[in-house]
Amino acid sequence: MSTVADEELRLLSNRLDLAFRETGDRIAMNPAVTVVNTTEGPDLSLERLEKIEEPASLIALRAAIDARLPRLDLPELIMEMQARTGFAGV
Repeated sequence: MSTVADEELRLLSNRLDLAFRETGDRIAMNPAVTVVNTTEGPDLSLERLEKIEEPASLIALRAAIDARLPRLDLPELIMEMQARTGFAGV
């Protein structure tokens, strides 16, 4: 008996397998990536990436988002959600 979830999982599995194989095929073309043989087996080695400076627009966007986010006390929020839902009850 096939369900919608089974079909979705099959499609996602196929996509993941394809992405894995395509990535493996492209490793040889990327000079920043090498496979190093260690005593524990092959290990992927990546060159250090150069830092890219953030554009002013990204800095401004981050500041605008931070200004809109509410400030809250996490323990207080957890206690309030417990009082409303009883999620921590046994």
